[in-house]
Amino acid sequence: MAWVIDAHLAAQKTMNDLPRRYQLKRKMICALFQRGMDAEKVSKILSLIDWLMTLPEDLTKQLNTELQAQQKTNAMIPISSFELAVLERGIERGIEQGRQEGNRKKAQEAVLDVLETRFGEVTELLREHVQSLTDAIELKRLHRRAILVSDVNSFSAELVMPAG
Repeated sequence: MAWVIDAHLAAQKTMNDLPRRYQLKRKMICALFQRGMDAEKVSKILSLIDWLMTLPEDLTKQLNTELQAQQKTNAMIPISSFELAVLERGIERGIEQGRQEGNRKKAQEAVLDVLETRFGEVTELLREHVQSLTDAIELKRLHRRAILVSDVNSFSAELVMPAG
């Protein structure tokens, strides 16, 4: 549990400092392997660290390369091929989750941008509702509806929004 808390705190502290995030993530991964935990536990913790401390693809590849090089020079406790595969799979999963999150946010922004451009200010309730949506197909449908509807009330009427 401490690993998750540490990764969460590090992610918050380094939100706008990717070089520092890279260093902290590298340090956490090295420490994790030095603990000598079983591969399944390492895999789960690595997945959480990757999810919490996402890095751009170039830094992720750099980290992976550096960890492999360290393992070859025995600068850290040897990583088995299974553990390395787990690490690579976790990194790939983290990259994919980051892409999906970015695409979702772009789709949400596209809907809100069209509504604001066409109708002016959008209510906070409507904004929060659009930002809570995660389904890519629904967001694409709403983007098209935002372009076609005659007013923001017609758009809102098509949504199932919580009372508030």
